[in-house]
Amino acid sequence: MFMSQYEHSIDAKGRTVIPSEFRDELGDSFVMTVGIDGCTYIYSMNEWENFEKKLHSISMNTRENRMIKRAFLGQSKVLVPDKQGRIVVPQNLRKVGGFKDELVFVGIGDKIEVWDKERYETVNAIPFDDFGFSDGEVMNKSMSEMMSSVSGEII
Repeated sequence: MFMSQYEHSIDAKGRTVIPSEFRDELGDSFVMTVGIDGCTYIYSMNEWENFEKKLHSISMNTRENRMIKRAFLGQSKVLVPDKQGRIVVPQNLRKVGGFKDELVFVGIGDKIEVWDKERYETVNAIPFDDFGFSDGEVMNKSMSEMMSSVSGEII
């Protein structure tokens, strides 16, 4: 399971380092694809296969479904880091993420979000109170109760 967050630079050619804390779980290769809210996702090969099965189960009968498949499958790339954990982020994914100089890698369980640092700070500058419950409620609610109040279908 991926958790915590780390910052690394990205150079003009798209080279960056995968945080060492994530490397063992990612293995020798992994998949990077578009994410939601302006980030990109990194999946281990095992988690990518699980996600890909979900994508394949989506019917192609609506434009929205076809666009979802195109976005996630068409923009994905298998990456193999070098011995120091460095990768070159593909140009299309650098553009999707708006990557400039600094990246934030955020472990969110089954995948890693990769953000441009400025975008991450802007998108995630939501006060905890805006989730619809107070600090006291957080201490008294189970995680499943909190999550059901925050989100529906999780990609």
